[in-house]
Amino acid sequence: TNGTYNATFLFSKAGTYKMYLNATSPQNMTNSTEFNVTVVTTSPSVQYNISLSGKAIVTGTGNQTNVSVPQSSLLQFSAYKSALNANGYKVPLIYTWYLPSYTSSAMNVTYSFTTPYIKTHSLQAGYLNITSVVGTYANISFNFSVKDTTPPSPVISLTNATGVAVTQPVAGQVTYFSANTSTDPYYPESSLVYHWTVMYTNGTVAAPGSSTYNIVGGSNNTSYIALKFNTLDGLTVSLNATNPSHVSGYSNKTYLPIVDTSRLVVESVYFPHALSQGSKTTVYVNVSNNGTATANNFTIYVYVNSKMVASEFYSRSLAVGSSMNVSFNMTPSASGNLPFEFEAGSSPQPSFYQSLSAFTVTHSVNPPAYRTPLIIGVVIAIIVVVGIVYYRISSGGSKESKTTAIKKVDQKKNPPQKKQ
Repeated sequence: TNGTYNATFLFSKAGTYKMYLNATSPQNMTNSTEFNVTVVTTSPSVQYNISLSGKAIVTGTGNQTNVSVPQSSLLQFSAYKSALNANGYKVPLIYTWYLPSYTSSAMNVTYSFTTPYIKTHSLQAGYLNITSVVGTYANISFNFSVKDTTPPSPVISLTNATGVAVTQPVAGQVTYFSANTSTDPYYPESSLVYHWTVMYTNGTVAAPGSSTYNIVGGSNNTSYIALKFNTLDGLTVSLNATNPSHVSGYSNKTYLPIVDTSRLVVESVYFPHALSQGSKTTVYVNVSNNGTATANNFTIYVYVNSKMVASEFYSRSLAVGSSMNVSFNMTPSASGNLPFEFEAGSSPQPSFYQSLSAFTVTHSVNPPAYRTPLIIGVVIAIIVVVGIVYYRISSGGSKESKTTAIKKVDQKKNPPQKKQ
């Protein structure tokens, strides 16, 4: 085309064409140049990579129908190996990533999916468009299956036996632990699976027992569990909630049982006299009330080697924070150094308070009095028998010696005659 600054030409096929340009000035001065034009009709060659923390999740060149990715994790999307080469010429490319609520024209981008793919949420779509500067392009589509990584939020609620909400369990009484107010952002509470664990405060699992707790309702795998604490020490209750995506959340809380009755403690025991087996004796017991309610009456129990050997009921009241001395009658049934355990109980305080608040002492118990004369008589009889035996042996030995001596003398006086 002559006489214009711009020229157009329609190339019919791909290839490299040599172009010439000649320019003439008004003074008929001329100059010319030549250059090559490369005609491209092919689309870019696409290669992409989706990775997490440097580890590839998927690498490909075509459409992806189901890419599994974790929720809320920062993913790396890269198309850096995509290219368009024409006769040795690297054609510049323009990149566009289309992800949910996000668009970027960078070759490499980072992105995290906030919503998981579950029954109430569909697969999430994404696209990659690569366009060359000459207008050819390639489109890649993705369908992302986003794995749920959001744990449920377990919530532990406490009520007493009458359904009244409480914050701490009462020692010796039934407390209901419920998980029914737990939540999950994508699933209803009814679809959650629960597991209860009771632990010591150091994290060791505590088994049910007379000194820990009893399960009196529900179970470890129901939405509630009813516990009766048999201790005044703290125990940790752990609730695990798992949603249908198998993602779990935990709630741990340490509970210190409350005392809401009397709590009698045996502070000391005084033995005014020596103890003898089979003989009735009086000891003095000091008992205090460390609970939160008055004890209208109480009973003192005595155990020896874990066996109750005596008890006595006292129709006296013992106010909170006070103590008193009471006399206690007992008759030891054995002798020796015996371990005595004194306990105090009062209704309605829990029975396990007794062993927690016991006073233990080892005390000597003499043999019964009627055995002493018998022992002395036996000893005297043994001495007499030994003396008689000794006398007889001694007497018999002397006669034998004398006879032997006489025989020897006679033999000397009358020596045996020689035979003729």
